Amino acid sequence: MVLLGLTGVMGAGKSALAQQLGALGAIVIDADQIGHQVIEQPQIRQALIATFGTSIVGENNQLDRRQLGRLAFADAQSLQRLNGLVRPVLEQALWQQIATEKERIGRGLLILDAPLIFEWNIAHRFDLVIVVHTDKAIRLARLSKRGLTAAEIQRRMAGQLTAKEKRSRADIVVLNNGNRASLRLEARALWARLTQMYPAGKIE
Repeated sequence: MVLLGLTGVMGAGKSALAQQLGALGAIVIDADQIGHQVIEQPQIRQALIATFGTSIVGENNQLDRRQLGRLAFADAQSLQRLNGLVRPVLEQALWQQIATEKERIGRGLLILDAPLIFEWNIAHRFDLVIVVHTDKAIRLARLSKRGLTAAEIQRRMAGQLTAKEKRSRADIVVLNNGNRASLRLEARALWARLTQMYPAGKIE
């Protein structure tokens, strides 16, 4: 099994690329999806409510991730509190899922789609790390369409390494300045490159 890390700053389109690679045959683990499951675990949920208040509980009684994000990214101390509560459990869940997929599949290209691979200092655990890059203006436009304000975007970006720093640490950089069709072409080119690099890992 070949383990690949896929990352990038907010709005770069890493999850869109992950979906394309999954359609081509990669096994994809979505760290954000697992993170959503983690924060709903009773012990974590209770700790988050105790830390950030009942305003993070939505009308459906699930945690309002948008509100949690607003509060957690308000300042460095709040973000540190969030990471202290969630990261240990999330990281354990991710590696458990990776181990499960390795045992289930046996061989293939396994991709962890995660925003903080470099920030968590886990890049060395992957065979290589792919960074998706998008020009800043395009990223900001995409994030604005999601309903994030300029201030929210700035605060969340401050919690990550810069796009330049991520590119400098990448083994492979994929440019995503175009539309879905152009990203699909990039994904196919990347898939061809990866399966050529790791022919024994390819799922037949």
